[in-house]
This record gives sequence, structure tokens and C-alpha cells, in this order.
Amino acid sequence: MARTVKTLLTLDEKKQLEDLTKHAKHWRERQRAQTILWLAHGETVEKVAERQQRIPETIRLQRRKWKKDKFESIKDRLSIRST
Repeated sequence: MARTVKTLLTLDEKKQLEDLTKHAKHWRERQRAQTILWLAHGETVEKVAERQQRIPETIRLQRRKWKKDKFESIKDRLSIRST
């Protein structure tokens, strides 16, 4: 059975992530925000990877980046360079 590592969020972080899932300019940012929300809800890495058609290591990497950089980890690097 897969181990669940719950990602803890403050109410403010949760609200901001929910807003990003709906209003972020780039689909990657919306997807990353949704990843963190699902992990915070208790979904396994494997389940999130399956839902988003990604490999589990990509989800683990996003979780590690979130723990280190919070909202900076959500930003799309391509969008940053083009502005």
C-alpha cells in the first residue's frame, strides 16, 4: 500500500492555491497548484500522478519544491523569462 505524506497548508495558502487553480495564466501553474492541494488533502503521490498523467517522481519533486520555495515553486519558468 502506498504511503501518504500529507502536505500541510495554512488556510491562506490553501485559498491562494485554489485561486491559482482557476486563474493562473499558464496551465502548468494551475496544474502545480492542484498537485499541492491534492497532496494536502491526503492523496498519494501515485494517485496524483495517475490523475495528471505524470510520473510519480515528478509529483515528489513538486512536493519537495513546495516545501522549500512555496509559491515560487508554482511559477512557470517559461512565463518568467518571457516577461
